[in-house]
Amino acid sequence: MVKRNFLRLGDFPLEDHRAMFQRAHQLKRRRKEQLLDKTLEGKTLVLLFEKPSTRTRLSFEAAICQLGGNASTLNAADSQLGRGETIDDTARVVSRYADAVMRDQRPFGRSTPGSTDGGPFHHRGAPRQH
Repeated sequence: MVKRNFLRLGDFPLEDHRAMFQRAHQLKRRRKEQLLDKTLEGKTLVLLFEKPSTRTRLSFEAAICQLGGNASTLNAADSQLGRGETIDDTARVVSRYADAVMRDQRPFGRSTPGSTDGGPFHHRGAPRQH
């Protein structure tokens, strides 16, 4: 599988948007029918948060679990972020251990999140894109 970063909704062509919505509809239908989906079995998603989050964190953790994957959450208080490491550095290091990384709405600094050798990035986006 080719690594693809999801930094902005506009990064994807219309046909990819359609495919994502069709897949979401299919997954919702299967869940309603109590059919298990193991799309992410054996995969780890790391959630990086600079500020407290409840709904976003829980929705990502639940979705990953429901698809058979594992979610690990790092926030500023529980990581090097609380000791002065930048979110860019933390994301770069974490991406080496995870299949994908999702980070909160603050934009990356000068570095490009997809420039790491690790898993793909999902950037939750600015409040307008949330």
